[in-house]
Amino acid sequence: MEHVLDKRVFNIAYGKKYLSSSDHSDKKVWIAVERLTIEESKYGERISIRLDAIPTDPAFTGLLSVFPMNLACFIPQYH
Repeated sequence: MEHVLDKRVFNIAYGKKYLSSSDHSDKKVWIAVERLTIEESKYGERISIRLDAIPTDPAFTGLLSVFPMNLACFIPQYH
């Protein structure tokens, strides 16, 4: 079994705009749909993507962004 020296995990998400009810300004919420993992071992680097949901929202433009897992600004879409 391979010994992992370093492991980093990221959310992959798309942005969905909405109108704030408090100040009527445009806001964006990030919808998490995938997870990116980067593992480093003595054999090299492995990058993997786990697809948790397939975006079917009409607001999805095909653009995805990657963010560190410790950010709490996501709505998970795991079904």
